[in-house]
Amino acid sequence: MIFEDQCITHKNFEDCIWFHVSQGFDRKQKFIDILCQITMAGTKDISMMTEEGLPREICERLEYRRRYFVVLDDVRKKEDWDCFKVVFPNFEGSRVLVTSPYGNVVDRNWKSHNLEKLSNEEGWLLLKINAFGTEGCNDEVLESLGKEIADKCNELPLALVSVGGMLRQRRNIADWQRVAENPFLEINQDGQIYRDRVKMTYNDLLDEKLKNCFLYLACFPIGHEIVVWKLIRLWIAEEFIPTLDEQGYALEAEVEAEKYLNHLMDRNLVMVKKRRINGQIKTCCIHNTLHEFCKSEGAMINLFHVMDERQILDENTSSAPHKNISTRRLCFHSCTQRKFDDLIKPYNQRRSLCPFGKHIRSLLLFPSQNSETLSFTKEELATIPNTFPLLRVLNIEFSMDFDYEIQPDELYNLHLLRYLAIKFINLDSLSKSFKNLRGLETLVIETTARTLHIDGGILNMEKLRDVHTNTSLQLPPFPPKRSTTNSRGNGIRTLSIISPTSCTKEIFRKTPNLKKLGARGNLSELKEPKINLLRYGSLKNLKLYGQYDKVLTFPSGFLDGLRLKKLSFFGTFEWKHMEVLSLLEELEVLKLEDYAFQGENWELSNHVVFKHLQYLRIGKMNLRIWKLATENSFPAL
Repeated sequence: MIFEDQCITHKNFEDCIWFHVSQGFDRKQKFIDILCQITMAGTKDISMMTEEGLPREICERLEYRRRYFVVLDDVRKKEDWDCFKVVFPNFEGSRVLVTSPYGNVVDRNWKSHNLEKLSNEEGWLLLKINAFGTEGCNDEVLESLGKEIADKCNELPLALVSVGGMLRQRRNIADWQRVAENPFLEINQDGQIYRDRVKMTYNDLLDEKLKNCFLYLACFPIGHEIVVWKLIRLWIAEEFIPTLDEQGYALEAEVEAEKYLNHLMDRNLVMVKKRRINGQIKTCCIHNTLHEFCKSEGAMINLFHVMDERQILDENTSSAPHKNISTRRLCFHSCTQRKFDDLIKPYNQRRSLCPFGKHIRSLLLFPSQNSETLSFTKEELATIPNTFPLLRVLNIEFSMDFDYEIQPDELYNLHLLRYLAIKFINLDSLSKSFKNLRGLETLVIETTARTLHIDGGILNMEKLRDVHTNTSLQLPPFPPKRSTTNSRGNGIRTLSIISPTSCTKEIFRKTPNLKKLGARGNLSELKEPKINLLRYGSLKNLKLYGQYDKVLTFPSGFLDGLRLKKLSFFGTFEWKHMEVLSLLEELEVLKLEDYAFQGENWELSNHVVFKHLQYLRIGKMNLRIWKLATENSFPAL
């Protein structure tokens, strides 16, 4: 450790000061402690000084000594750092080291260093020191179990120290085996140092809504890589995101949700897994050691309940364990065919008019590690709305298989549903009953079918914001009379992926706030005057999925007036058409996926300039020669 290395401290500094800050400290007392370390004077002599006089006295003493090394340990608020930094004059050769669990405490112009995880050997060494002290571990079985525990703790120092201290008095193999099965459960027990520190960080969060957003991350299985746009839509559907500011003005929910996520990231409560080109978070997760805390705390405050392996859903399960109120959210982290059968069994037995799931508002089902496909009959599928009639959120992450002649119409009886994410085998259409989901805000459908037809009036659903599918969505045509008078559908922000034949002016007239559009199929269907209303919208992100065996030309005037920032092609066009793309003056990201363009030569003429393009990706294609007419063709790349 730097502070204890006398070769560094004593040879380079005249004063070495260490003090622990943490939260809820007495400002005056901390100044007294600093001054005592500098002057070696008694506390009694200094305590008579005023709180305003103490900082001046510290500055004067350090100015006389010139070179100092100060460690401020566990600073949790920027206000605390601002309070202390004024007492340390900026002398050449002096150093101030600040440790903090958060990433936004000190000034941005200060150099920061994020601690890396320990290696496997370092993790085991730290655990061994805390469990056995200087005597070391002479038992091969305990050493093997200890290394397994260290590995499961992901070499996180605080977790290892906590586990090591807990195992110090336990030297029998049975205790170590129990801890090795789930060390997170052990260190999150009341009284454990790890839980106390996490609880402190949790209590520091700004408000209850932000705390709920954090705990909600344990609704996903441990180690699950969470897609951020899905998480944000779930937070919004669960009403965790504020919609009004303190003055009563409307807030944009997506923007506020991103602020919440960034705040949790700055607090080191969320780990970023992948980022987008523009720096925004694409996927994230929480550390395995935090998952158990969120899970247990979420159950304790009745935010959600995670069903364990052997639990059967009944009246007892749907009530919180410590409170006489009902659980609102249920999560299944390893749902198998047997587990789902167990889930629906109580309803099949009771068939009461007042089903036991009447209090459940959210149901999140995740597959087992084998990712098996679950088979359903029409009656079995009906048990979901019959058992949970008041669902707002239904998120099913495993694939469902049923007779191809059966439509999942039973799910459309969930009239209060706001968020629906489902996966089906060979689902190729949604019936007119789909429009019964009048409160739906987010729709996510994955299917193995090549196309997905929607018979209902999806664009007449007033609250719908985001539509995501993995196949080509075919929207119904609009009668001429309705297309000009009906103003519904204005809230839709995302349509991805739809068929080029559905890219009509009626569609775009009804979605003037569209920000993201994806189209897959025969791109030759994108012709004037079909797509000319795109230019009047707020479209920022466009993806075009074409056919590799068809070489296309850009439709006349296709890009006129568009203010795209991101454009992705899944071809196929000719390189000469790249000149047209340079007309997109606000374009920042251009992705040319596999075989998006055809030809061996790409030559840019003098007048072709991509003014703001920052990122260009060229996938697999037969390009051999790329000639730039001038070095200014990509000034921002």
